[in-house]
Amino acid sequence: MRIVLALTVALAALALPAMAQEAKTKTPPPPRTYIESIDRSSSEAVLRGFVEAYAAGDYYRAWVLLSPEAKTAFTNKLFEFNEAQLFPGMEAGTGALGRQTTDEIGLDILKEVNLEGALLFDRTMVHAKAEGLLPFDLEPGAFSSATFEHDDQARYMVEAKGEPAVVIISTIKLSDGSWRVERVVWAASDPEARPWGLK
Repeated sequence: MRIVLALTVALAALALPAMAQEAKTKTPPPPRTYIESIDRSSSEAVLRGFVEAYAAGDYYRAWVLLSPEAKTAFTNKLFEFNEAQLFPGMEAGTGALGRQTTDEIGLDILKEVNLEGALLFDRTMVHAKAEGLLPFDLEPGAFSSATFEHDDQARYMVEAKGEPAVVIISTIKLSDGSWRVERVVWAASDPEARPWGLK
């Protein structure tokens, strides 16, 4: 009996390091959805993700990285026909449609765009870019440096192309521990506006 017990203890001792190593090398499960595939685990990850998405014209992804307050403020301005507060020179009511009429775009697609904030943001940003109305222009891998960091918020100075040459991107930590972009400001912008705004 003692021999069996000793063998059991010895085998368990041999197995423990292997089990520990297996636990260390076990890969996490793949993201369940597209949203979960976007890294929002830290302030730096969100900043990098937003800059890369914006620079690549992937405005759907950039939208996912905005805070709930920033998303609400953006859509409110569009529904109030205040596009000019977001984009210099944009005519009221043209954001999501661009130069297309309701008949040209189709009521079914228009409904889908208006019901889906990410599509509304994407369509508006694509229109603004095509018309040369983007308020700022970012480059992939743009140099950034933290100007303020705290447990639940941070600010970064980011180089931009053209004018403005520099923007400040603020991030905020949400109640679930994930991070988002709260606002983008520059010299001629409204520092209180979300996600950005013109004076």
